[in-house]
Amino acid sequence: MPAAVIPGQSGARIVPAPCFLDPGSDAQCTVHLLKQMKLSEKIAFVQDGKGVARLGLPDLDEDDGPNGLRGFAAATAFPAAVAVSASFDTALAHEYGVALGVEDRLAGHDVLLGPTINIMRTWRWGRSAETFGEDPLLTGRIARAEIDGIQSQHVIAMVKHFVANNQEAYRFGDAPNDRNIDEIIDEAALQGLYYPAFRAAVENGGAAAVMCSYPRINGQNACENKDLLARIRAFGLEGYIEPDAVFALHDGVRGAQAAIDRLSMPLDHVGLSRLLARRRLNETQVDHMALHMLGAMHRIAVGQSPVIATDWPERHEALARAIAAEGTVLLRNRRNFLPLARLRNIVVIGDSAGPHVSWQERGSPYVADGNTHPGAMDAGPLAAIRRRAARSGIPVMYAQGDEANHDLDPIPSSVLRTPDNAKEGLRARYFGPASAGGRLLASRIENGVELTEAGAPAPVRALKNDYTAIWDGVLRPPVSGTYRFALSGEGTARLLVDGHEVTHVFSADFSTIESGEVTLTQGKPVSLRVEFDARDAFLPATFTRMFGNPDPLLHLHWHLPEPELLAQAIEAARKADVAIVVAGDWETEGADRLSMRLPVGQDALIDAISAANPRTVVVLNTGGPVEMPWRDRVRAIVEGWYPGQAGSDALAAMLFGDVSPGGRLPLTFPVSGHDGPGNQGEMDYPGKDGRVVFTEGANVGYRWFAEHGVRPLYPFGYGLTYGHFTLRHAHAAVDPTSRMLSVHFSIHNSGHRDADAVPQLYLIRGDDRRALIDYARVRVPVGRKRMVDLRVPFSHLAAWDTGARQWTLPAGKYTIAIGWSAGHDEVTIPVRIGETSAYGDMPPS
Repeated sequence: MPAAVIPGQSGARIVPAPCFLDPGSDAQCTVHLLKQMKLSEKIAFVQDGKGVARLGLPDLDEDDGPNGLRGFAAATAFPAAVAVSASFDTALAHEYGVALGVEDRLAGHDVLLGPTINIMRTWRWGRSAETFGEDPLLTGRIARAEIDGIQSQHVIAMVKHFVANNQEAYRFGDAPNDRNIDEIIDEAALQGLYYPAFRAAVENGGAAAVMCSYPRINGQNACENKDLLARIRAFGLEGYIEPDAVFALHDGVRGAQAAIDRLSMPLDHVGLSRLLARRRLNETQVDHMALHMLGAMHRIAVGQSPVIATDWPERHEALARAIAAEGTVLLRNRRNFLPLARLRNIVVIGDSAGPHVSWQERGSPYVADGNTHPGAMDAGPLAAIRRRAARSGIPVMYAQGDEANHDLDPIPSSVLRTPDNAKEGLRARYFGPASAGGRLLASRIENGVELTEAGAPAPVRALKNDYTAIWDGVLRPPVSGTYRFALSGEGTARLLVDGHEVTHVFSADFSTIESGEVTLTQGKPVSLRVEFDARDAFLPATFTRMFGNPDPLLHLHWHLPEPELLAQAIEAARKADVAIVVAGDWETEGADRLSMRLPVGQDALIDAISAANPRTVVVLNTGGPVEMPWRDRVRAIVEGWYPGQAGSDALAAMLFGDVSPGGRLPLTFPVSGHDGPGNQGEMDYPGKDGRVVFTEGANVGYRWFAEHGVRPLYPFGYGLTYGHFTLRHAHAAVDPTSRMLSVHFSIHNSGHRDADAVPQLYLIRGDDRRALIDYARVRVPVGRKRMVDLRVPFSHLAAWDTGARQWTLPAGKYTIAIGWSAGHDEVTIPVRIGETSAYGDMPPS
């Protein structure tokens, strides 16, 4: 075994290196390493990831990184994970994982908290952009490729969040009881939808760590649920299980008994030493925890140095651009309007095109603007389109058209008066817990709504978020026109103007923003009222107490009428050959989406521009689906997701035909926000009295639309290219001996450009239920054909049998559909399975 020098000691002593530095060592060596550790060292290792210098055991240091590292001063901001999934390209996902692993090692970390492989149940979920979409097969394949890439760099990939972490609303519950949302999910949904990707990540991807989730599952906290965590072990996890931060583990003893390995930050704040001293846990239990962590380090060879190219920033920039190009989805291209050609001029329109491009999701996946490696960030779509258009000698104009919803101004106190009109400002009243009668704690005059925890009245600061507040007064508008108001912050709040709700924030524990508009008349006073409930605003208060975080709780901002912005954009559109409108939303961990519409003002902008110039292209930078009331009035629609630091150049290349759009939707785009799961009443979403019921079972995404006979706006798997593909010579064969389904076909490209085809294979049962069972991504040159051979094990055709409590494939007739999306079957082939098969209670991987 190689030796290691203990650094930082006079007369440095040579000791045997930890066995995980020796790739040829036996796994039992971790047992010998553990035997050399003192109890105090085991406690520090298990609780805080602290290493043991005398044994050469390093700290186990973690960092967030679903889309790029948050804590590194020279990190690459890659496109959101949903764009990786939209590529349907496992090789690309592996490269992505390698890059994340390299940057994690460069930053001195050993564990990357990702990927996020929760299934997107509803468009409402605020974290959908950091997932791989709605299908378990696609999610599992992309995840295991990324995991393999991360861990090839001797970095532990911690997949999250096991299991069914599907909404932000009430994820921590309401103060003061801190009872996480209880998700009522039947076994068929867990088995058929929520488990499979985790099994693929652990069994096939070899993930060395798993993060358990915040919610309660059928009445019991996920991180304290012995049966649930036994399931992830049964999938083959040889590493360790860690709870999500702060609010996932309520009781350290219950967590340890349920097989949690890292007792970091339990909500009861009882450390491991005290639990041992009180004999609520014993050293044998601590040994098991430590062994799981050491085993993960051994298998991934944590501590070994990967080979890192000195030009990694340029390589990763190119990879980020490739992911954005392959993941960008062309949704509409009427009369083959794209790629752009033979133009005299272009106008780019939209605040999101320039200074406020929507390029990242906020929260855990966010790589702060200042943390991207030097020179990486472009100035958004406008700058990239100008660079590309200059090569063809095409001038590009710009018109803002609209004001960014997240860049509004505080309302000056000079236009505000108290309700009795006696003083400048607003009357602010703070009330105690509703359970204690909600009595008035404090009343004062404030300049506006700019609440921070430190700035709240002393009686309020003493409470654990269990209070409400009301600001009311009179607003005297300085000019006539349409005003935009925005509430930003945490908790639950709403703004009323003359008694009518203008906008609201709901159950947010990370800072979010919601906007609305109202038309006012100069000098005509209107009542203004803001109501705030702090019970959901857990993280600002908690993190302030723990880390001194000064995040604001609630702000009220506005923007005065500025009709000239829209008028200028309309005039510019009329003069241009092509108008490109860039629109985006703002999504974050800690807050769900309250509407499937684009943020206020952007739909109206697209309507106005498309009326002025029918040759309009709409570029969307969103985390998920949006309603498109203007769809039939524009020539082309591009979904670019949150494209990261290099996404604008990828967009420009696609618009001008330097690359063919390669993405396919990894999630369904409904026509309306009323379609899909999460719309069957309060119990369905967001929940009531601490419970939410998954009434749709396993029928999420395209399964829901098929079951209900509802046509989506764009189906799962959909995406256009600059090629034109046809399927030929398709046939399927069932081999009962090898228990395999073989499907063969050719793809011909009769278009005008080389392009990638993504044929998809669906199994359709007698009740018209369908499931994706395989797919491929195939490069097909113009005028050429490519043969595709897909082989699917029978186990992937099985369905969960609730009565028998196992996966079964009944004998009988089935239909194999080959097509370009869940809504477009180009070829269907009947097949017969001759004999019923049973596959136990493990989901297919």
